[in-house]
Amino acid sequence: MRYLVDTCVLSELRKKRPNPAVVSWLQRHFDGNDFFISAITIAEILHGIRKLNPEDPRRKPLTEWLESDIIEKYGDSILPFDMDAAKNWGEIMAEADSSGRPRPPLDAQIVAIALAHNLVIVTRNVSDMNFAGVKVVNPFSK
Repeated sequence: MRYLVDTCVLSELRKKRPNPAVVSWLQRHFDGNDFFISAITIAEILHGIRKLNPEDPRRKPLTEWLESDIIEKYGDSILPFDMDAAKNWGEIMAEADSSGRPRPPLDAQIVAIALAHNLVIVTRNVSDMNFAGVKVVNPFSK
């Protein structure tokens, strides 16, 4: 299987004591060629960092983590919001509007990227991502 790892999973791994279920799941399933990150995840992490006060002592290590541990290491595995994803997103959002079940735009973009690349989303936020036929797995519950 090929996986799209959501922001909450990457953030969990940065903790001093990450959830053992997540660590175990990733150890059992990780194959560098089968794990991807979306550009949306990069945007979400950067947004969180930039919201911190410039004097916040967490800001510099978080920036280094993003740039070195994620962007440098996984650069070729970071998937953009491209034309196929954009078409998927338009369909997802139109369906959500017509059915009266609005979707968070960023989550819908992640789903759209997963659909464009036939990926399983790895996230804690199953209810936010489990639509449009995309497969979702929750490593926090395994």
